[in-house]
Amino acid sequence: DDDYSDSDGEGDGEEAEEERSAGADEPWIAMLMEKDYDELPLEHRIAALSFLVNLVTNGPTVRAKLDARAEEGLKLKKQLLEDLKNDRKRRQAAEAAAKTKAAEDRAAADVAPAGTGKTEAKADGMADKRAAGDANPNGGAEGAAGA
Repeated sequence: DDDYSDSDGEGDGEEAEEERSAGADEPWIAMLMEKDYDELPLEHRIAALSFLVNLVTNGPTVRAKLDARAEEGLKLKKQLLEDLKNDRKRRQAAEAAAKTKAAEDRAAADVAPAGTGKTEAKADGMADKRAAGDANPNGGAEGAAGA
C-alpha cells in the first residue's frame, strides 16, 4: 500500500484510518469523488489543500524536520543574542577606558610639574595688576571709589 511509510508499521493502520476519516465529513471530499479538483469551488479547493498540508506536516518525517529546524533557529537566535551582549560589553569597556584615559589626560594637563611656570605665571599676573594699580594716579580702583 504505502511504500513511503516512515515508521515500522505497528499501529499505522489505525492512525492512517483516523487521518483519512478526519476529512470524511468535509463536503469537498464528496465533490472530489464526482468532479476533478479544478472543478471544485475555491472554498473547497482551499479546504482540500489545507487538509493535505496538515496531513503532511503532521507526518513523522516532516514533523521531525520542522522540529529540528525550529530548534536550530532557536540555537542561532540565542547565539546571536549572546554575541550582541558580548559586543555591547566590549564596547562599554572600550568607552569606559577611553573616558578614563581622557580624564587622566585632563588631570595631567591641569597639574603642571614644578618649574613649568604655571603657578609662577599666576603670581606674575597678580603682580602686574598691583603694579598697574600703583601707577594709577587715583590709587587704583579703590582710590577712584574713595575720591
